[in-house]
Amino acid sequence: MAARLNDATRRFLEHPYVGILATVSPRRRPQATPVWFLLENGYILINTSKGRVKLRNVEAHPYVTLTVVDPSDMYRYVQIQGKVARFDAANGARDIDRLSQRYRGKPYTYPPTDAPANRVSILIEPLTVQAWLD
Repeated sequence: MAARLNDATRRFLEHPYVGILATVSPRRRPQATPVWFLLENGYILINTSKGRVKLRNVEAHPYVTLTVVDPSDMYRYVQIQGKVARFDAANGARDIDRLSQRYRGKPYTYPPTDAPANRVSILIEPLTVQAWLD
């Protein structure tokens, strides 16, 4: 059952803070990666490239935790435990550009090891939300 984000949590997540996405590998080992994210119709949207560890991990084990910390006050943060609701390769290139605009103010610049056809968006359904925002 999806968790609802209250107004204070939603406002906090509207800031372009970096999130830390925790996943579990197929060998059951934890892995954490800094990620860009945005709220999208009640889901958390992140984006990655085919072949990346986080994508392989969530394909094998769809449960994740995203922790977002206010960089000016480490005691203000939101932790979301969720489940991957779907993968979206059709909009992957569009979504990485949207994320890059949010975080850098310009379209995404592809490194030589990446291409638009490799991009995959991951939509995460929040299951539990803990927020420390006071």
